[in-house]
Amino acid sequence: MLPPKSDPRWRDLVRGKLKTAPSLLATKFFMARIAGLAKNDSSEENISKLVNESVSFFTKNSVLAKADIEMIFGKEKKK
Repeated sequence: MLPPKSDPRWRDLVRGKLKTAPSLLATKFFMARIAGLAKNDSSEENISKLVNESVSFFTKNSVLAKADIEMIFGKEKKK
């Protein structure tokens, strides 16, 4: 399960502060693009936009990117 948009890890991910090594090629490309866009424009408005885009990407690709999501955000706890 993905954390809410308010989780600070999203902002760190967008800004490239989380050191990750995604296994899915699509995730690698996406994260490189997002980090580049954040570096070019680090305004609060742009970071928020990129967080929204990241949440959308990982939500749409949650099955394929499951290993990457777990690596970035940690494994989901069993209820």
